[in-house]
Amino acid sequence: EKKFILLFKLLELTVCCLRSEVGRFLSDASVWDLFQTCFRIKLLEDISETLRHTAENTLAHVVLTIFRRAEELYLEPDNSDVAESSAEDVPACDRQHKKYGVPVLCKVLSFLISLTSPKEHEDTRILGLSLINIVLEMGGEALAMVQPLVELMQADLCKFLLQNSQTNDLTILSLTLRVVYNLFNSIKMHLKVQ
Repeated sequence: EKKFILLFKLLELTVCCLRSEVGRFLSDASVWDLFQTCFRIKLLEDISETLRHTAENTLAHVVLTIFRRAEELYLEPDNSDVAESSAEDVPACDRQHKKYGVPVLCKVLSFLISLTSPKEHEDTRILGLSLINIVLEMGGEALAMVQPLVELMQADLCKFLLQNSQTNDLTILSLTLRVVYNLFNSIKMHLKVQ
């Protein structure tokens, strides 16, 4: 019982850390650790459905929060430096740290794409497709300006979408079609219609 309360609090704290004013100053490694922690909690076998659902919602909030920065990351010539306007709010000893950026977005997107493989369990594919929809809806056209993200979407994501479009599972099919629609809205200039 105490373990589950602790896990609920950890999930709540994860979202608070990322969404706080200083959340954007987290490193790539820190953001990846937060994301992976939420995913590991979701996979635990001895948890309640409520906790599992909370972990999935937290994953959605993490993805939404970090991909909201896609346009900002494109506009920053060097996203490893702390913005001058925000520097006064951050203690001097923390100004040397790199804030998260394109590397962790690529790592998270690559992981989400792997979840959509037809080799994965249906529940895993549904989660992956749902989270990729959040990426596309939140990042929008700004995603097309971040070449490493475009390359990830052009490769395995397109392949897995084609494979998933042949499923008999209506949930996977509808999510796949929604991803295709959002993909064309986001990075249409980088896609070839085949």
